[in-house]
Amino acid sequence: METNSNNIIFCQAEIPYENQGDLVINKILLMQLRKYGRLIVNDRKVPAWYCKQLELTDEEKASTYQRKFPILIVLWGLKTLFNLNKNVYLMLRPGHFYGEKIVLSKK
Repeated sequence: METNSNNIIFCQAEIPYENQGDLVINKILLMQLRKYGRLIVNDRKVPAWYCKQLELTDEEKASTYQRKFPILIVLWGLKTLFNLNKNVYLMLRPGHFYGEKIVLSKK
């Protein structure tokens, strides 16, 4: 199956790294998503060994771009306004999110 170069797929790579099951799931997910478009994976704050296990190319790593991951999504989204043949997708990972937590409390 050829890759649809008109699709840009943004993905998160931040998960609990010690969980080998999550690694396998993400590796298979990325392998399948490559069939449908160009990947840009948020590899910032992700160990290099983990990126290597996911078989990410430099072109697929968000860290190789000068902009932060959310800005990349917005910029690619804006490009699609001028090229209706292109599509941008944001792949949210299953389960709960990891990273900094924001707690709301009443005072």
